[in-house]
Amino acid sequence: MSKKNVSRYVLLGLLDGRPMSGYDIKKIVEFSISDFWSESYGNIYPTLRKFLTDGLAEKTVEKQEGKPDRIVYNITPSGRKELVEWLNEPYKQRHVRDEFLVKLLFGHLLPIEITIHFIETYQQSLEERIGWYRESVANLKKQEFSNRKDLLEYLALRQGLLVLESRLNWCEEALNTLQEQNKN
Repeated sequence: MSKKNVSRYVLLGLLDGRPMSGYDIKKIVEFSISDFWSESYGNIYPTLRKFLTDGLAEKTVEKQEGKPDRIVYNITPSGRKELVEWLNEPYKQRHVRDEFLVKLLFGHLLPIEITIHFIETYQQSLEERIGWYRESVANLKKQEFSNRKDLLEYLALRQGLLVLESRLNWCEEALNTLQEQNKN
């Protein structure tokens, strides 16, 4: 069986939420799901064009005063059908590629102070992301899950929050261990 292009289904899923431009999609990916998925403009726009060719999306052109026209894509019934078929397939575990962990693994080649700074920088970025996740989770919880989509979004964000908090705890442990080691 050939490997599925999961990006295709991520974009279909985002379009199922509401009609969007390629720019809108990129911003949602950057600010909402970047901890578990990334997309580049170099992939978004060709995929959207393919959706049009395959009948999975339609486009509308919105005129804008003093700006280029805005092209907005909307999922079609065929697009939703393909998305649902993919959602029904068994989940396939993917291998994670984490540059941070690879650099840490080979960090013995650097002075310990650089490794400590490296982890502190990572810790700071986690704290910023955790703030966003906590706010998003709290906002969704206030809505009392009026529909299943909100509930599932809450659960996905809650898992993301727990993962990030776990990584933050690890940073504290790693920094304490390295600083203790550095004293000796």
